[in-house]
Amino acid sequence: PAVIQAVTSQITHNIEQELKVLLLGDLIRLKNTDSQLLYKIGHDIVQQVAIEGLTPERKRQLHFSLAETLAEKVSLSENRSSSMEEAIARHYLGASSIKAIPFVINAAKNLTNNYSFEHALDLIDQAIALEPALEPLISLLELNSKALIKTGHIPEGLRSIRRLRSVIGKSNLKMPIEVELLEAKCHHEQGRYAESSGIVDSLLERLDPVSEHDSYYECLGERIVLLVARGETE
Repeated sequence: PAVIQAVTSQITHNIEQELKVLLLGDLIRLKNTDSQLLYKIGHDIVQQVAIEGLTPERKRQLHFSLAETLAEKVSLSENRSSSMEEAIARHYLGASSIKAIPFVINAAKNLTNNYSFEHALDLIDQAIALEPALEPLISLLELNSKALIKTGHIPEGLRSIRRLRSVIGKSNLKMPIEVELLEAKCHHEQGRYAESSGIVDSLLERLDPVSEHDSYYECLGERIVLLVARGETE
């Protein structure tokens, strides 16, 4: 009830009484947990009718209020769950708020780590549409490129990488090595050996085999695979 009251801050009457009426009408249902009472809408049609009755502006206001309330609860909690990060991100996105960006980045990282690439892409697409600042945009495009390629959308992933490269060119940042290597492997898989070799050779020239051991030898391994694929030996 406290969260509902915080979100619908314009309500001045007794929210507890209103919830009881809704419970009696089976419009909402009560779920007890160890720490709090949770209310769930009883039927999908009830939720659909309630949402359709809201104006777009009112929907944005409610999304923003809910995101702010949840974000405040998260900031006071020691445990910051990935599902809560995603919920906050989606509500800020529903409000078309730039505040969504850090939550989208964290949620997308968690989702891709758990192989939920399609969900990550959905969040990232909405966040990019908000036209964030340069550095967050770079983070989003990096996540977007990886998720697209992991889901088999190779041409789209390569386009995302090209956009990422263009955006990075406007900053003092460097192209992430992991993304460059992923780009090289995509070109290799599509039979574009020259493009793949060019990226790998450039990486091998820049990487330090001591301080960047793992990346260097992964590139070297890809270089050997490319030579074999092209029927070359060195």
